[in-house]
Amino acid sequence: MTPKKAEQIRRDLEGKDSPGALHHFDKDGRQIPLWRWVVLFENMPYCRVAETHLWPGIRISTVWLGLDHGWGDRRLIFETMVFTPYEGWDDTDRYGSLAEARWGHACFCAKWELRRWGMLLHIFLLGPVARILLAPLRLLRSILPR
Repeated sequence: MTPKKAEQIRRDLEGKDSPGALHHFDKDGRQIPLWRWVVLFENMPYCRVAETHLWPGIRISTVWLGLDHGWGDRRLIFETMVFTPYEGWDDTDRYGSLAEARWGHACFCAKWELRRWGMLLHIFLLGPVARILLAPLRLLRSILPR
């Protein structure tokens, strides 16, 4: 964003925050005016805390939101999301500080790496073992009357 555009946004939005409005925060957790949040939010390098691409189709992204998503409990201005091509596998969490967000991102990466190894273990080891162990049961089921 150019300095001229940032100045235009500041002029347009200055004084627009109302007492009951959402509060905006920078990455350090300091409250900022709406115009400053807009300028920062358009700056993707500022917003992105971390991004990791794991196995095919799995992307973990941690970003600064700048808006309090804690809804009165605790200020939560960062978010980690896991994007997957598999329905129902998406995962998310929110954090109050940059340090928590970085820690949370690392935890999500570890969790999803373990999930990958668990799937591989199941597919290549437990799947064939289960088929071998269940074969006699399937045979009995086919012989016995219902």
